[in-house]
Amino acid sequence: PPPASPSVRGLRYDGAEAASPGPGQGEGMLETVRLLKGGEAGRVRGEFRIGSNLCGHPGKVHGGVTATAFDTTFGWSCYLTGQETLGEAGGAGRDFPIQFFTAQLEVSYRTPVPCGETVVFHTRQVKREGRKLWLEGVATDRAGQVKYADANALFIEVAKESDSD
Repeated sequence: PPPASPSVRGLRYDGAEAASPGPGQGEGMLETVRLLKGGEAGRVRGEFRIGSNLCGHPGKVHGGVTATAFDTTFGWSCYLTGQETLGEAGGAGRDFPIQFFTAQLEVSYRTPVPCGETVVFHTRQVKREGRKLWLEGVATDRAGQVKYADANALFIEVAKESDSD
């Protein structure tokens, strides 16, 4: 299992980012989604402004939305790993993109997430063995003062057809 959740302090992000348009976005839903590549390999920061239509209780974000935001941020880290692996190998013998899927996601909720505020998901890769990639993360307020949740995940690289024969 991965070690304890990462500290928020001292993390650097180089500004490489992606918007993540898709279902569930818009006023009252996922109002803002930004994914930023970390300054260190395997680190990603997700910024999610979660609207009032995604509340489980009045003023509090539904826990499933928090889990989805972790999964999205972890997935972006896996995507970047696929790009870096291709870059190191010069793309030889690999089909793009290298894809991963979520095999396990465990979220520990610490305090309710308020609706209408930006929540920051700091994630990092912990270990890779073959096609398995372990990650961990923490969700905080923008200032990093309030810890809403932490999570651990296991992602699996999709096998190439030749791997499954």
